[in-house]
Amino acid sequence: MMYRLLLFVGLFSVMAACKSSSGKTKNTMLVLKVLDEVGNPVEGAQVFLYPTEQALLLNEVGIKAEELSNEKGKVSLVNDIEPVAYYITAQKDSLSTSAAGVKTDTLQKWRVNKLNVVLHPQKSKK
Repeated sequence: MMYRLLLFVGLFSVMAACKSSSGKTKNTMLVLKVLDEVGNPVEGAQVFLYPTEQALLLNEVGIKAEELSNEKGKVSLVNDIEPVAYYITAQKDSLSTSAAGVKTDTLQKWRVNKLNVVLHPQKSKK
Protein backbone atom coordinates (compact mmCIF):
# COMPACT_ATOMS: atom_id res chain seq x y z
CA MET A 1 0.00 0.00 0.00
CA MET A 2 2.79 2.42 0.94
CA TYR A 3 4.59 1.57 -2.32
CA ARG A 4 1.48 2.50 -4.35
CA LEU A 5 1.14 5.79 -2.48
CA LEU A 6 4.78 6.69 -3.15
CA LEU A 7 4.42 5.69 -6.79
CA PHE A 8 1.31 7.89 -7.13
CA VAL A 9 3.03 10.88 -5.48
CA GLY A 10 6.12 10.43 -7.68
CA LEU A 11 4.03 10.16 -10.85
CA PHE A 12 1.99 13.23 -9.87
CA SER A 13 5.22 15.21 -9.30
CA VAL A 14 6.57 14.24 -12.73
CA MET A 15 3.29 15.25 -14.39
CA ALA A 16 3.33 18.61 -12.60
CA ALA A 17 6.92 19.24 -13.68
CA CYS A 18 6.09 18.42 -17.30
CA LYS A 19 3.11 20.76 -17.25
CA SER A 20 5.14 23.70 -15.91
CA SER A 21 7.95 23.14 -18.43
CA SER A 22 5.48 23.21 -21.34
CA GLY A 23 4.93 26.97 -20.93
CA LYS A 24 1.69 26.76 -18.99
CA THR A 25 1.19 29.02 -16.01
CA LYS A 26 -1.52 29.58 -13.39
CA ASN A 27 -2.37 32.95 -15.00
CA THR A 28 -2.72 34.22 -18.51
CA MET A 29 0.36 36.40 -18.97
CA LEU A 30 1.49 38.88 -21.58
CA VAL A 31 5.21 39.65 -21.90
CA LEU A 32 6.00 42.55 -24.20
CA LYS A 33 9.34 43.58 -25.62
CA VAL A 34 9.32 47.29 -26.44
CA LEU A 35 11.69 48.17 -29.30
CA ASP A 36 12.60 51.23 -31.33
CA GLU A 37 12.47 51.24 -35.15
CA VAL A 38 15.96 49.76 -35.40
CA GLY A 39 15.19 46.92 -32.99
CA ASN A 40 16.93 48.30 -29.90
CA PRO A 41 15.18 47.74 -26.55
CA VAL A 42 13.43 50.81 -25.12
CA GLU A 43 13.86 51.17 -21.37
CA GLY A 44 11.30 53.17 -19.39
CA ALA A 45 8.32 52.90 -21.75
CA GLN A 46 4.82 53.07 -20.24
CA VAL A 47 2.44 50.42 -21.61
CA PHE A 48 -1.38 50.31 -21.62
CA LEU A 49 -3.76 47.56 -22.76
CA TYR A 50 -7.27 48.25 -24.02
CA PRO A 51 -9.89 45.50 -24.35
CA THR A 52 -11.50 47.02 -27.46
CA GLU A 53 -10.57 49.39 -30.27
CA GLN A 54 -13.36 51.71 -29.14
CA ALA A 55 -11.87 51.91 -25.63
CA LEU A 56 -8.53 52.86 -27.17
CA LEU A 57 -9.96 55.46 -29.54
CA LEU A 58 -12.12 57.03 -26.81
CA ASN A 59 -9.07 57.04 -24.53
CA GLU A 60 -10.95 55.12 -21.85
CA VAL A 61 -9.03 53.80 -18.89
CA GLY A 62 -6.92 50.86 -19.99
CA ILE A 63 -4.93 48.31 -18.05
CA LYS A 64 -1.70 50.03 -17.07
CA ALA A 65 1.44 47.94 -16.74
CA GLU A 66 2.60 48.07 -13.13
CA GLU A 67 6.17 48.73 -14.20
CA LEU A 68 7.92 50.53 -17.04
CA SER A 69 9.84 48.46 -19.58
CA ASN A 70 13.21 47.33 -18.23
CA GLU A 71 16.70 47.69 -19.75
CA LYS A 72 15.90 44.79 -22.12
CA GLY A 73 12.66 46.52 -23.15
CA LYS A 74 10.54 43.88 -21.40
CA VAL A 75 7.40 44.45 -19.40
CA SER A 76 5.10 41.73 -18.03
CA LEU A 77 1.36 42.02 -17.52
CA VAL A 78 -0.23 39.42 -15.28
CA ASN A 79 -3.07 40.95 -13.28
CA ASP A 80 -6.50 41.36 -14.89
CA ILE A 81 -5.38 39.72 -18.12
CA GLU A 82 -8.09 37.72 -19.85
CA PRO A 83 -7.48 35.39 -22.81
CA VAL A 84 -8.82 37.86 -25.40
CA ALA A 85 -7.28 40.17 -28.02
CA TYR A 86 -6.03 43.55 -26.79
CA TYR A 87 -4.98 46.87 -28.26
CA ILE A 88 -1.63 48.01 -26.89
CA THR A 89 -0.14 51.48 -26.69
CA ALA A 90 3.32 52.33 -25.42
CA GLN A 91 5.21 55.58 -25.09
CA LYS A 92 8.58 56.92 -24.00
CA ASP A 93 9.42 60.57 -24.59
CA SER A 94 8.93 61.25 -28.33
CA LEU A 95 8.60 57.53 -29.19
CA SER A 96 5.20 55.82 -29.27
CA THR A 97 2.99 53.35 -31.06
CA SER A 98 0.62 54.70 -33.67
CA ALA A 99 -2.66 56.21 -32.47
CA ALA A 100 -4.40 52.95 -33.43
CA GLY A 101 -2.08 50.97 -31.16
CA VAL A 102 -0.95 47.40 -31.78
CA LYS A 103 -3.58 44.64 -31.82
CA THR A 104 -2.64 41.29 -30.32
CA ASP A 105 -3.96 37.93 -31.38
CA THR A 106 -6.30 36.33 -28.85
CA LEU A 107 -4.12 35.47 -25.87
CA GLN A 108 -3.78 31.82 -24.98
CA LYS A 109 -5.27 31.02 -21.58
CA TRP A 110 -2.80 29.98 -18.86
CA ARG A 111 0.17 30.65 -21.12
CA VAL A 112 2.95 33.19 -21.33
CA ASN A 113 2.04 35.15 -24.47
CA LYS A 114 4.92 37.15 -26.01
CA LEU A 115 4.79 40.11 -28.39
CA ASN A 116 7.17 42.77 -29.71
CA VAL A 117 5.90 46.36 -29.74
CA VAL A 118 7.75 48.83 -31.98
CA LEU A 119 7.80 52.52 -31.10
CA HIS A 120 8.20 55.19 -33.76
CA PRO A 121 9.31 58.83 -33.47
CA GLN A 122 6.27 61.10 -33.27
CA LYS A 123 6.32 64.47 -34.96
CA SER A 124 5.99 67.33 -32.54
CA LYS A 125 2.83 69.40 -32.84
CA LYS A 126 3.42 73.06 -33.69
